[in-house]
Amino acid sequence: MHIPCTWLFFNIVMRSKDKQTMTIEECKDIAGNLGISDTDLPNVLWFLHYQVGSLLYYPMVKGFEDIVLCDVKVSCSTLIMSY
Repeated sequence: MHIPCTWLFFNIVMRSKDKQTMTIEECKDIAGNLGISDTDLPNVLWFLHYQVGSLLYYPMVKGFEDIVLCDVKVSCSTLIMSY
């Protein structure tokens, strides 16, 4: 499987922001600065969610369509506590 370096750079930038959540618009800005198109962004987020596990992205879940959970550990704890 060939993974573009820009996808990995995207992951590094996301983690360096020190934020628990980001909007899709914020992700698009970061991706755009790295040369990742808006059409590729869902693939990048899917890869980082399901293959790497560095973030959580649930575009099919109501209320989470436009949110990326950047800090998996804190996000999982918050979701569990709010349930």
